[in-house]
Amino acid sequence: MKKFFKISLIFLSLFFSTCTLLSPVRNIVGTWKTTYPVKVYYETDYNNFTGTLELVAYEYWDIEMKISQTYSSNEVDIEWKYTRSGFTPLVDETGIVPEPSPIYLTGTINGTRIYLSKYDDPTFGELNYLTDLMEGFIDYLYTGIYSQRIYCNPNDLKFIKE
Repeated sequence: MKKFFKISLIFLSLFFSTCTLLSPVRNIVGTWKTTYPVKVYYETDYNNFTGTLELVAYEYWDIEMKISQTYSSNEVDIEWKYTRSGFTPLVDETGIVPEPSPIYLTGTINGTRIYLSKYDDPTFGELNYLTDLMEGFIDYLYTGIYSQRIYCNPNDLKFIKE
């Protein structure tokens, strides 16, 4: 019975160790840049304070992303630097609080997908990759005195590895 119990424990530990997130299929460590500036939208409830977000502005971000390895095989550290251009307000008072640059993110890897998280938001965005190209989106909501959402359309965010 002891032998069966030990074998069962070994089998279960092997089974559960294979149910974790997958390591990257390619080496993604390095510098990545957007192939063209991505259109980023801002929604806030600044003008109504009801929690109902309205589109108030958009602008373009040109992004450089530096991915560094961590001690975990399925997590990376990301430094996300961007320059802003073409800010276009759609209402008189936007209430937008610009994101700092750089933004420091954690990337959790599962096969060919990277889930981006920020210290105050576990769902900052997602990236997919197979080669030296990545594409994905950001969709980030935070609430302070009022709520603000920053996002781009799915797969509008395109990176190439340098």
